[in-house]
Amino acid sequence: MNQRLVAAFARTRAQLDVAAFTRTRAELDVAAFGRTRAFPAVTRTLAGAATSQFSPRVLDETNEISVPPRFYVPEWTASGRLLLTGPEARHLAVVLRARPGDSVVVFDGRGREADARVCQIGSAGVEIELGESRLANQSPARQITLAVAVPKGDRFAWLIEKATEIGVDRLIPLLTQRSIVEPGAGKLDRMRRTIVEASKQCRRSQLMELGEVTPWNRFL
Repeated sequence: MNQRLVAAFARTRAQLDVAAFTRTRAELDVAAFGRTRAFPAVTRTLAGAATSQFSPRVLDETNEISVPPRFYVPEWTASGRLLLTGPEARHLAVVLRARPGDSVVVFDGRGREADARVCQIGSAGVEIELGESRLANQSPARQITLAVAVPKGDRFAWLIEKATEIGVDRLIPLLTQRSIVEPGAGKLDRMRRTIVEASKQCRRSQLMELGEVTPWNRFL
C-alpha cells in the first residue's frame, strides 16, 4: 500500500479515542458551563482575588464560572480596538445579545488568540478592545492528514466537524471511482465555515486545512 495512504490512516482507533478525550474532567466542566450558562456574563472578582479587565474567567448571574465565547478574526493588530463585522458580529450582537463590558476571546486560526472586551455595538458592527495576544493549542510535530471520499448529505459536515474536534490537521476530499458526491466551490466554502464553528466550540485555535478535491489515482 502506498506510503502516503498508510500515513493518512496509521493512527489506530485507540489513538483517536485518546486524542478525542485528552481534555481533563475539569476542562470539560468549564466547557460545559460555557455552553449552558446564560450570556452575557459579568466579569467579577473570583474568590476575592483581583482579575484583569481582559480575564477569560467570568461569572454569570448565578456566580458560577463560564467561558467567554470565541470569535474567528483572521487578522488583527497586537492590541487596541477592533471592529467585528459580518457573521461574527451578528452572532455576538444578535444571537448572544452582548452588551458593553462583556468578555470574549478572538483567534486567528493560526494558533494566536487574545482576550477582549466589548466596547460598543452599532450598525457597522461590534467594536471590541483586545488584550495581550498569546499562542495556544500549538500543533504537535507529527501532522495528521485524513483523506476520505465525500459522503452524501449532511454526513460530510458531520465528518468535518468531528475531524476538527479530534485534531486532524488536514482533510483531503477524495474523488473515487464510485463517488456520488463531488463538492463544488460553494460546498467547500460552507465546509470551511463548519471548520470555524467547530473550532470555536472545541476551543481550537488552529483551523484544520481543507484541501482541494483530489482524484484517487492522483492522491496515490
